[in-house]
Amino acid sequence: MKVMAFPEAERDCDECLKLDVNFVKAYIRKSQILLAKRDYVKSMDLLKLAKEHDTEDKHAAEIDSQVKSKKK
Repeated sequence: MKVMAFPEAERDCDECLKLDVNFVKAYIRKSQILLAKRDYVKSMDLLKLAKEHDTEDKHAAEIDSQVKSKKK
């Protein structure tokens, strides 16, 4: 993602989610990729999924921060 290889990074996130649907970081990263691609609706949808799968609230601050930044 840092080298702007969004298609590859998105595929990596998809593969992670195939292996573990509860891997919250993959939802968060894919949301960031979609934001960079200006797909705001799907990006927000993924953050909602991340929040649902983050049952222990380990990533709540990062998710909330992204949601707030997207609403601006």
